Amino acid sequence: FWLPATIILKDVAIAVGFFVLYKLVGHIKPVPSVFGKFSTTFQIATVLFVLLIEIFQLSNVRPYSEALIFATAFITIIAGLHYIFYGIKTLRAFRAGRQNS
Repeated sequence: FWLPATIILKDVAIAVGFFVLYKLVGHIKPVPSVFGKFSTTFQIATVLFVLLIEIFQLSNVRPYSEALIFATAFITIIAGLHYIFYGIKTLRAFRAGRQNS
């Protein structure tokens, strides 16, 4: 339960942050992150790995799924933090530009 919750929380935070930036700045171009790409790749790989373990009853590799789940959670959190820092940087740049005008 905690991994899907982590993923959904990251996505909600990105969506809310984008909305707030859009309302404050007026225009913003979403920029994909390398961390976001890794996060998505890890999420897909984790789902496939766990499904394969369950389908083929591969109990000998089950411990690896736990490591993959933790790695996926870690990269998902890193991606979320990266987007938050990017949003803060964008907002600061906008405010600095407005103060210089």
